[in-house]
Amino acid sequence: MKTLKSALFHLVFPGGVVIAVAVALWQWLPHALFPVSTVVSFFSFVAVATAGVCWRYSRSRLFLVLLVLALSAVLDLKQSTMGPPVYLFWQQLIPLNLMWLALLRERQFCSLATAGRICLLLVQPLLLYGILVYKLSWYTALNTWSWSIVLAGWTVEMTLPVLLVCLVFLVVLVRYFWRNNGENAALVWVLIVCCLALYGSDLVPDLYWYALGPLLILVMVLEQAYALAFRDELTGLPSRRALSDQLFRRRRRYGVALVDIDHFKKVNDTHGHDVGDQVLKLVSTQLAMVGGGGRAYRYGGEEFIVLFRHDRKEVTTQAVEQLRQRIAKTPFTVRQRPRPTKRPRYVVPAGKGQQTLHVTVSIGLSWWEKGLDGDAVIKRADQALYRAKKAGRNRVIST
Repeated sequence: MKTLKSALFHLVFPGGVVIAVAVALWQWLPHALFPVSTVVSFFSFVAVATAGVCWRYSRSRLFLVLLVLALSAVLDLKQSTMGPPVYLFWQQLIPLNLMWLALLRERQFCSLATAGRICLLLVQPLLLYGILVYKLSWYTALNTWSWSIVLAGWTVEMTLPVLLVCLVFLVVLVRYFWRNNGENAALVWVLIVCCLALYGSDLVPDLYWYALGPLLILVMVLEQAYALAFRDELTGLPSRRALSDQLFRRRRRYGVALVDIDHFKKVNDTHGHDVGDQVLKLVSTQLAMVGGGGRAYRYGGEEFIVLFRHDRKEVTTQAVEQLRQRIAKTPFTVRQRPRPTKRPRYVVPAGKGQQTLHVTVSIGLSWWEKGLDGDAVIKRADQALYRAKKAGRNRVIST
């Protein structure tokens, strides 16, 4: 449930905020402030900046999504020149291209695979223009063919383009929840923007929606870069870099709890590093719920730090002691190894053969004092942690 809430949060923020602000600006500000020339200039500037960021962070898939948006904007502006049927066909290809890009594996930005994908996207408008030249009229059937669907007493007229968009949206959304990252979130919002451009109200120009696409991609890439720099990928907790930033900002009145998992090396040696990773996730989940106004950070290896933004020793000590007890009382069941490709001769019944580990932590507490910087406070907490381990582990000792 927590993972689902986190995925929903990262889907809504910041992509949903960008869309909401854009809609609010369009509704509240005079439309004369958004002429075509201004929108085109904005689109071009953000697109170039986004392309540079995609190149810098080697995000070839998002660069291809940006290319789809650029082609859509150009074809929308050139409808009178190339003919409406070209743009009509392209409307059907936009969701298909986005679904294709969502299912692709990431490749190096400067590679033959990326170059081939770019050529495949660029050749599509030329093929559509060729269809228009040869006057193939079957494109009209794509929009006229429809059927009725009865749902709970309601009759819904479903056309092929609408059904296609619904199917693609479902695939992209499932892909996002399967692999929760900024790139897949950007694909979801770009698809929403394209749907608003293709099937939204005529009061909002299509080009305005397309111009939001590069901005969404740029925001998502920067958000992902921030997460990689300031968040630990395994546990989901803020990283050591984030802790250093907080200690630099907070120069006084704080407490530090250095948390170390007892006998963690033995767990890795006995059960393997995959079980060790599961233990780290278990402890990090408990650390994320620490009380007393504390916030947990992954410090390195099996060590964590809880930063309390106050120096109330009684509150801090009580919160840390409750954390230690909660971890000690939480049983940890070692997951079974991956299912073998061949059926074993002897099958262990479900629920049997599983081993339960009892994880404990030792904690050293320290508080800021005049003349001490962040490194000195952590060093004192480390000394308290050393005494806790010498005293028998699974305990809290403060300086």
